[in-house]
Amino acid sequence: MEMMEDANLGTEPGESRFRQRLWHLTLAPWASRRRRELLELLDRMNPTIEELTAAVEREARKRPEVLRRMTHPGVGPLTALAFVLIIGTWERFPRGKRSAPTWG
Repeated sequence: MEMMEDANLGTEPGESRFRQRLWHLTLAPWASRRRRELLELLDRMNPTIEELTAAVEREARKRPEVLRRMTHPGVGPLTALAFVLIIGTWERFPRGKRSAPTWG
């Protein structure tokens, strides 16, 4: 758990302290192989993740209702956009209590 507290995942292979600490852990051969495979997979996925993140941020900037929700602490573009697209406007619910099932 200690590693996760100061994790700096970075964007380039090998640039983060967390990744360096992962590489220096002594693991059994199969666990070591799995660690390498998963880090390689992360490296391959990062460009796609960055592209999708940029698309969400662009869409969020187009919608005033999303920007308004992003003024709340801890609410970023993804959460705000998902809220607006899934929940919609408050007019959809006759009373506040009627929105509860939507929240799960």
